[in-house]
Amino acid sequence: MRLIIRGEVTPTERIAINEALEAHKKKYNRTGIIVSHKIKIGKNIYPVEIENCRKSYMVTLRNKRQRL
Repeated sequence: MRLIIRGEVTPTERIAINEALEAHKKKYNRTGIIVSHKIKIGKNIYPVEIENCRKSYMVTLRNKRQRL
């Protein structure tokens, strides 16, 4: 499956995304599910939202200002 990351991420945020994705793959298999994961790296907590689509995973990091 393809991985689509929305927005620009730093290398530390990419590590958080990969950890959240591994946890998500183990637990959820169905499409159409949107799950929020909180990953702690050092002293920072990164909220990561992952959506299962038919052929991809849509990943959004929720610690930045979102465009409306």
